[in-house]
Amino acid sequence: EYGWCGNSYGVFDVPAGTYRSLLGWLPEKGELRAARYQLLKSPDFISNEALLPVGLADMERARFDHVAIETRNLDVLRAILLEPRPPIEGDELSRIRKSAIQVLKTMPREQALPVLEAYWAGGNPTECEVIELIEGFHEFDPEGMEERILEALADRRQERRYQVLRTTYFLPNNSYAKSGQLRERMVAIAMSPQIDVPAEFFESLLNLEDGEETLRAVIGDESVAPSKRFAARFVLEKYRRRTYGRPIVNIRFPEGSGVRGMLPQDKFIVTVTNGSEDPLEIRYSDPREIVSLYFRIQTRDRDLLLSAIEPEATRGDAPPSTRLVLRVKEVHEIELRLSDLVDFSSFENEPQLSGTVYARVLLPGAAEPLISAEERCVVELPDVVRDLKTED
Repeated sequence: EYGWCGNSYGVFDVPAGTYRSLLGWLPEKGELRAARYQLLKSPDFISNEALLPVGLADMERARFDHVAIETRNLDVLRAILLEPRPPIEGDELSRIRKSAIQVLKTMPREQALPVLEAYWAGGNPTECEVIELIEGFHEFDPEGMEERILEALADRRQERRYQVLRTTYFLPNNSYAKSGQLRERMVAIAMSPQIDVPAEFFESLLNLEDGEETLRAVIGDESVAPSKRFAARFVLEKYRRRTYGRPIVNIRFPEGSGVRGMLPQDKFIVTVTNGSEDPLEIRYSDPREIVSLYFRIQTRDRDLLLSAIEPEATRGDAPPSTRLVLRVKEVHEIELRLSDLVDFSSFENEPQLSGTVYARVLLPGAAEPLISAEERCVVELPDVVRDLKTED
């Protein structure tokens, strides 16, 4: 078995004239055949031949293992990527295919590129595989990269669009950011009322020339879907986040419960630290007048942002019940519940939500909100709290 965890690796010496025993896979049933054992990471070490029980299923699976990949046989690598009904599936298949792409990237262009293109066009690569494919295309066919990106932007599969853009965003010497045609297409998608896009898309858009101005245009255009304007605002505010010489916002979950799992009614703390050199005035009656959350859920199928009440929505004309002035380095804590700020009612069929949370604090009179660093958060949604109504 191949060990995916680096903690399981070790090194040992075998002095001359000695031996070291290792355990190998031996099926209980199978046809007796001449077989040998081979060390995966030391392929030159091959055992003597012996009659061993070999099952047909084991032989089929062996076409899709790391020993097969290390042969660098083009037919083997092509089968791993393009076989319509592979003998393995799920995460195991994705890991094997990712390894096959990595080997292809080291082979001659005329051999590797047709196989990569065939898998790109007809396969269903995972996000990790898309990253490897894009890097392969960047190396083998940089002139065709722009066409591939534009093709991906026209793909109806939202997953493919944002996977490709996320990858190209991080490629070295990113000349695609200067492409006028690419920018025009991305802006059209950003402003389109028909095409929904994830926040990841706006992170890539921000990397283009005049990207910040484009995001501001999206935010200010009321004909654009609210979800897209919200995602564009999140990306822009996160990008502009600064901590030096200004107040600092942080999130604190009780005793690490944000990672282990919280219920929507569980309390957490948002802290505001005066990191400036001047006194800082804070005033509110309801914490939601100044605090909101970005709750970002990212999976293979979606990049979703959740939020609830905008700070301005709860402001009234009554004088604030909380009013204080923070001295330099002084901290103010605001206690809240997740259910105060996020609407979980649309996730009644999901027992758990996992993502990253950012606190957003808009102080009275401030031109820009304060954004916290991200914190991991897992929210448990048992039946008894899915229709939760928070009580005072």
